[in-house]
Amino acid sequence: MVTTDSGESYLVEGKLPCPKCTSSDAYHIYSNGWGKCFSCDANIPVNIPEKEAVKMSADLIAIGQPTTLNKRRINAETCQLWDYTKSSYRNQTVQVANYKDIKGNIIAQKVRFPDKTFKFLGDTSNVSLYGQWLWRDGGKMVVVTEGELDALSASQAQGNKWPVVSVPTGSKGAAKVCRRNLDWLLKFETVVIMFDSDEAGRSAALEVAQLLPPKKAKIARLPLKDASDMLMAGRGKEIIDAIWQAKTYTPAGIVSGADLKARLQDRPEVTSYPWPDFMQAMNQKTYGIRLGELEVFTSGSGMGKTTLIKQLQHHFMQTTDLNQALIHLEEPLEDTADGIIGIHLKKRLNLPDIREFVPDEEYWQGFDDTFGSTDAEGNPRLNLYDAFGSLDETDLYNKIRYFATGLNCKIIWIDHLSILVSDLGEDSDERRVIDSIMHNLKILTQELGVYIGLISHLKKAPQGKSFEEGYVPSSDDLRGSGSIKQLSNSVFAISRNQQEECDTARNTSTLTVLKCRYTGRTGRADYLLFDEYTGCMVQGNDPDSIPVAGV
Repeated sequence: MVTTDSGESYLVEGKLPCPKCTSSDAYHIYSNGWGKCFSCDANIPVNIPEKEAVKMSADLIAIGQPTTLNKRRINAETCQLWDYTKSSYRNQTVQVANYKDIKGNIIAQKVRFPDKTFKFLGDTSNVSLYGQWLWRDGGKMVVVTEGELDALSASQAQGNKWPVVSVPTGSKGAAKVCRRNLDWLLKFETVVIMFDSDEAGRSAALEVAQLLPPKKAKIARLPLKDASDMLMAGRGKEIIDAIWQAKTYTPAGIVSGADLKARLQDRPEVTSYPWPDFMQAMNQKTYGIRLGELEVFTSGSGMGKTTLIKQLQHHFMQTTDLNQALIHLEEPLEDTADGIIGIHLKKRLNLPDIREFVPDEEYWQGFDDTFGSTDAEGNPRLNLYDAFGSLDETDLYNKIRYFATGLNCKIIWIDHLSILVSDLGEDSDERRVIDSIMHNLKILTQELGVYIGLISHLKKAPQGKSFEEGYVPSSDDLRGSGSIKQLSNSVFAISRNQQEECDTARNTSTLTVLKCRYTGRTGRADYLLFDEYTGCMVQGNDPDSIPVAGV
């Protein structure tokens, strides 16, 4: 470094062509009459022309003195280059970042007080990026930081050789000031955005990146909060590494082949949880249920949807360690409890002549085995929502989030969609409400990593046919909206002829897979026989193959 007789050196101009070598921007002129090239290391005396006096507004602080910022590990040369000074304001020693126009006139100042608060002085409406006047227009790359001290730190880490600027407002308003100076930023081949590593900084970086053409913006990630913290920690080299390793910004949802490969390598194994043994054909067609999926169960009235769902709830409680949330909107909690305890005891507790002969000790043991069961963290294995026939829209999604995050529920049952629609559809637009519900439930399965089993009703059967007489519905028979079949991962239909003369045939339901996105396998699956003695579903036979008495 070239010094004066007093041991001080002051930079007058920098980033000039060297008169001795081929460098176009490594030559710096000092006020002592010498110039230094940081490319060929030559010291060359020059005649320094008198500069036009710097113009300052009356409400600005008098020009202070650049000095070393010891705590920040920023040297005097860097402060001199950036015109970052110490001065006095209202009887306080302050740091001042001087904002200049292209002619070098100070038009605004950002005053930093000892308590780390800030105050802007001067014409703040049209300030450029801090340090913008230091660099020639255009080039290979410019780094944009979130604060003035970050800019000084990133600049010093690179030997003050490469363009660095800072937004004057921090993360708040960063996109606005970058939009105002977009023409200047666009003159560089690459714009590296190196904002703070907190949520506000990451969000602001994305907003700024979206202003730039494809492949021009890169986002740098720092291991500490910002460039200033990095320099203070003695990790200046890592600032340079972060700049050169910055990743090209791509809009959300666009994944490169390289990124996809990494995701495939890190993809967790998908676990399928099988259906009960009496649903072997369903296991062959679907492999069971998976977290992150939304599945719909449908049938005509009185087909046994709720009975089957309760048996599935009991099955997954017995065969997995997954907690469940039971949102049954069509019945009181007491009926839900008796249904599952009854399945556990294999007794129809809803019938008074059965319940009367079940000892209290046996009943409460059944309760302890089901609703009294807890996971390793003390959360109930089965959790219920107490809102017979009513659920507010916001409440629904909030409750699902609480079940998932607060009680670690991974399987969530909702019985049934029609009640949700009647509660949430204030404008009577059933299709719109169903679209909204299905869309939001689908998002929740992915956001929370949960399985949602949803019961849905059917619209009126085609003329001449009846669901209650065994007509097997199609996915087009789902009531209300095409989004039910479009957004669900699977759709299962239960059909039964309630008018069959034969008791066995009348109590046998056909389970049909209308859709299975996971395997693509559809069609008739299992026959489910309702055992009137135990109240449980068991494996049945094709009703058409059951002989009629007397024939």
